[in-house]
Amino acid sequence: MPWTDADLPFASSPSPLAGQSSFDGATAASGRAANQTIRLLELYAKWGPLNDRQAARLLDVERSTINARRVPLCQRGIVVAVDTMKNEDTGVLNTRWGLAK
Repeated sequence: MPWTDADLPFASSPSPLAGQSSFDGATAASGRAANQTIRLLELYAKWGPLNDRQAARLLDVERSTINARRVPLCQRGIVVAVDTMKNEDTGVLNTRWGLAK
């Protein structure tokens, strides 16, 4: 069954119809995710280390999208935590991410 392919992020379901719908959504989003990943890598190459909020603003996407694209890159050692910076609005320290050397 195609919706049991573990390489795509989709919700498992006891319902074959719901599982297929989730798989179809994951398949449709995979092209967009690939494009966003490339854009994020290009952003780090051009601007250097950025926190997720800065990257989201520059790419005009949600911050959760940045996190979803960055985490797999970190797991592969392509992107690493570089340092921290204080958020001007909240005073909280945020991690800045950049390309591994």
